[in-house]
Amino acid sequence: MDVGQIIFIGICVVGIFIASVFCLDSCGFVERLRMAHMIKTGRKRIRRLGSLREKLPDAVWREQLKKLEESAEAILDTAVQSPQALEIVERLVEDFLPALTELVESYGGLDRRTLFGDEIRAVNRGIEDVLTRMQAVFEDMLDRLNRKPVTDFSKQVNFVNRMMDRAGLPEADPARETDGAQRQSSHAEPSGKEEI
Repeated sequence: MDVGQIIFIGICVVGIFIASVFCLDSCGFVERLRMAHMIKTGRKRIRRLGSLREKLPDAVWREQLKKLEESAEAILDTAVQSPQALEIVERLVEDFLPALTELVESYGGLDRRTLFGDEIRAVNRGIEDVLTRMQAVFEDMLDRLNRKPVTDFSKQVNFVNRMMDRAGLPEADPARETDGAQRQSSHAEPSGKEEI
């Protein structure tokens, strides 16, 4: 190989490196843009749900829906600070909120004059079950969003422990450390001053 070919290969390698860095950065930009869109759409859907909630005749359901709205808002607020939460936000915004809105709209449009005793109780029980289950799902989503940093931290701790194992460093033994601290304190001369 001559010098010209080596320079050409070097330029190609640098170009590929720059292109890959740019691609990674632009992919992150696209994800942030998608997250912003999802959050904006989610907040619109929550407002729509709130306006439908006010028209419901049942105070218990209004309260349950209000809790669901608050949980959905908390998920979106948490997701703003956690860009890796896109999958959870997409499920909330594209699946759960539209389904919940459709349920409330259907119930609002239900002609109760055509339903009788058992039918009304069955419809009410079904809606209550859905609202209760959806609240549990929303709380689980929020828990998963809040749990993510702890998982990352434990991964970091495991990584550092593996590095120390590979380096041949002994594992810390709390009992041995306590014995060593007691031995050091027993050999120390009294200073006449008490520590607080």
